[in-house]
Amino acid sequence: MAVAFDTLRAATQLQEAGFREGQAHALVTFAEGVTEHLATKDDLAKLDLKIDSGDAGLSAKIDQINTDLSARIDKVDAKIDQVNTDLSARIDQLEAKMDAEFANVRTEMAVIKRDIIIWLGGLMITMTGLAIAATSVLG
Repeated sequence: MAVAFDTLRAATQLQEAGFREGQAHALVTFAEGVTEHLATKDDLAKLDLKIDSGDAGLSAKIDQINTDLSARIDKVDAKIDQVNTDLSARIDQLEAKMDAEFANVRTEMAVIKRDIIIWLGGLMITMTGLAIAATSVLG
């Protein structure tokens, strides 16, 4: 809506101030063109309402985006927690398997140690017997 501009009154005032009729008419025509693009208080009030309405809409959209992001973050957090739980369970299983394997290795090593001790004992008895036999043959 354009600002009300009384062109006749303006032209008259300009002529009374000393402008010639052509100058006053040209200046009034120019001013009229400028005032067509000026906003009224009513225009500004309507624009202010539109801005407030847009702000409310944007705030609602931002709130919805925040809610959606929070929900997605919660889902990701839950998935991460599940992965951590699964990995912990797998690690516990591997530790149990490794403990069992280490126990088997220790048992096998104990058997091998016993067999080596028996073999060495037999070897010492054999060597002692050979030493006694060699002493009695030589002696």
